[in-house]
Amino acid sequence: MGSPSRRSRTGYWFVAPATLVLLLVLVVPVIHVLYESFVWTTSSRARIVPSMRNYAALAEDEIVRVAARNTATFTVLSVLGHLAIGLGVALLLNQQIRGRAAFRNLALLPWMLPPAVVATGWAWLYHNPLGMLNPLLTGLGLLSTPRAWLASPDTAMGAPEGAPRAHSRLDYRPYSVRPNVALMNTPICSRVTGLFGQ
Repeated sequence: MGSPSRRSRTGYWFVAPATLVLLLVLVVPVIHVLYESFVWTTSSRARIVPSMRNYAALAEDEIVRVAARNTATFTVLSVLGHLAIGLGVALLLNQQIRGRAAFRNLALLPWMLPPAVVATGWAWLYHNPLGMLNPLLTGLGLLSTPRAWLASPDTAMGAPEGAPRAHSRLDYRPYSVRPNVALMNTPICSRVTGLFGQ
């Protein structure tokens, strides 16, 4: 057997490839993006370094301010909602009730489903006019006309945060909060990209 220091050096060589890969795919892109944020590209494709004009343009853009406010609101409501629902379900499933093991297993089903499957299923439910939600609410008299839930400014914030995310977050795990792809996939992304490319 080798000495402890020799074994430590051998361990470092074993983890070195994985560490190098992580540096290349995580740290290097972050540094590159940070550098590019201080580069201003003119209409003639000349690059001015360093420049704060990208940040000034973002600060002056009303769409960016609205997106930042919506993101902050969505994040706060999302975290608080997930915490309340997850903690409530955990406390209920901790009670001495008949069939508790079965209920606990059922509570794990949303967690086991891939997020893409959950998102696709709820997108079908919200679809206008082919989804199931609009005919159901219209038949119950709660809606007079079908509504585009994910396209209307009045409901686009609450629709992704409601049943779909609650369905996939019944497990009480504070670290399970993930970014919402639906909000990221908006025209604001192209607007911000356009600002950096001017």
